[in-house]
Amino acid sequence: MAALIRPIDPRPVVVHLINSLDGGGTQCALVRLLRAMDHRTNRHVVVTLRDAGILTTQLPDDVSCHALGTAGTSRTVWWKVARIIRFWNASVLHARNTSCWADAIMAATMARSATPVLSFHGSETTRPLSKRVRRVGRLARCLRAKWTSVSYSGRRQLCTQMGLTESMVDVLPNGVDLDRFTKPIESNRTSFRAGYQWDDDAFVVVAVGSLTEIKRPDLLIDAVASLSPALPKLKLLFIGTGPLVDVLRDQTRSLGIESAVRFSGWQNDVSTALAAADAFVCASDYEGMSNALLEAMAAGLPVVATDVGDNAIVLRSGIDGILAPPGSARVLADAIKSLVASPSLRRALSASARDRVRSLSLQRTSNAYDAYYEGMTTPARRYSAIHKNGQNPEFHPWRKFVASRTR
Repeated sequence: MAALIRPIDPRPVVVHLINSLDGGGTQCALVRLLRAMDHRTNRHVVVTLRDAGILTTQLPDDVSCHALGTAGTSRTVWWKVARIIRFWNASVLHARNTSCWADAIMAATMARSATPVLSFHGSETTRPLSKRVRRVGRLARCLRAKWTSVSYSGRRQLCTQMGLTESMVDVLPNGVDLDRFTKPIESNRTSFRAGYQWDDDAFVVVAVGSLTEIKRPDLLIDAVASLSPALPKLKLLFIGTGPLVDVLRDQTRSLGIESAVRFSGWQNDVSTALAAADAFVCASDYEGMSNALLEAMAAGLPVVATDVGDNAIVLRSGIDGILAPPGSARVLADAIKSLVASPSLRRALSASARDRVRSLSLQRTSNAYDAYYEGMTTPARRYSAIHKNGQNPEFHPWRKFVASRTR
């Protein structure tokens, strides 16, 4: 590792440990959070276990990034993390999701100065957390690590599978930058659709997320295929990439709907695509608190989402969107068909969704994180802004509803 030169700065340091900044949902959320936070109280440093990734250029100017460049599994990368912690004399080491937990615990134990925070953003499968993750969790409990989750469903999962209590897990929900999503300019909408060879009067459904089994893009393709004979103007756009892309392309060909389905790949900014679409669908079997769902609501899109994770907390079925049970292409098709058939329903859901999502603005989320870190770096104010049961008071309008969903 190259020699480091630490600037003279009295602010306590929070180190964020993450696999990379290559453009995934968790990575994008971290970068946007760091850009929104108040840096006058704490200094923030990012450490990536692998190569830094394309989002590094979007970090605020005063946020340093150390890319460790690890390829595959490494038994010594935690030592490099510990060295960085000691160099910055960091007060907090915040590990972003389970893949970083073990290295964070080892590094914090060696460096001693930083309190480890293990953050849970969700799983890539519906299976329980692995034995390795649970072993790390047991060690973390012995070392009095702190725990956070971006969703209430994630907190329940940690409590059930890790043996934690609700009071041990602080919920810091995701937030959305409302200013990024405005009403579409008609010329932009037209040019965007023309880029995919779709007409202005096409009904465009957009899905944002990784093309993996847990997101169930196959179900969404089946739903569109079942509707295509009666709704030839129906189109589907996938934004994201993943291991299933070739399989999904084959599926569209076998169903004869290649011209109705497009795969745009990964996009850093989805605001243009959302502004040009007519509806958003989340077909997942598992979600925590979906950033894609929040962004679609902020863009004022009518939403169809499966009733998993915190979707039912964010979205009131029949008011802000349509909730559907997971695993059914027919149910998704029926929900999409109802949106196509009723412009008045689309307008009502759109207006309500945008109003609803104001309770989860990025500014509220950044304020919550600022208070959380300040509580850890300023002992006299330790956790003064965090609710006793781990619920952040910034989101108090939802407490009763959250309680009813989590009993």
